[in-house]
Amino acid sequence: MTPISNPELTSKLKSLIEAEIKLYQEYISLQSLEAKQVRKLRGSKEAQIVSGLTAKRRIMAQQMSDFHEQRLVLLERIPGSSGRRLTDIISESMHPRDAAQLLPLARRLREVISESRKQAFEFKRILGFSSKIVNGMLSMLLAASQNIVKGYTAKGKAREKYQPSGSRNQGVIKQA
Repeated sequence: MTPISNPELTSKLKSLIEAEIKLYQEYISLQSLEAKQVRKLRGSKEAQIVSGLTAKRRIMAQQMSDFHEQRLVLLERIPGSSGRRLTDIISESMHPRDAAQLLPLARRLREVISESRKQAFEFKRILGFSSKIVNGMLSMLLAASQNIVKGYTAKGKAREKYQPSGSRNQGVIKQA
């Protein structure tokens, strides 16, 4: 039996999915721009730019979550839609004419979400690499500012103690 056409629901769902696709596309371009800025991060000017982009990205992520919730509310009107994929609901539970309008949009939405996740993973790797570089530099600075005393415990295990070292000029009797 063919499901009954619901032009109102189809129209609302279509406009919501189109808006969601547009938001994801903007989010992807913002992610790309933020990743480029992080790669060339050198000073406070670039850090401010990255902070601004991150704030915009957070706002967009909240908007994407809101769109998702709105879509779920719309889909609840369709019997048996709970826990099913959008494309499955459209193809199996909607009138073929409505499905013909919505399926290409649902597939496009899936593509942009997938692209967004891929870019987020790459961005996470960039940030992880950057933080490892910073941690390594801090470790070297810490090691350079402390004396390391190596010794052994009573049970014969090697150990290291860190003692802060003073200025290089400390202990100098005279200055030239």
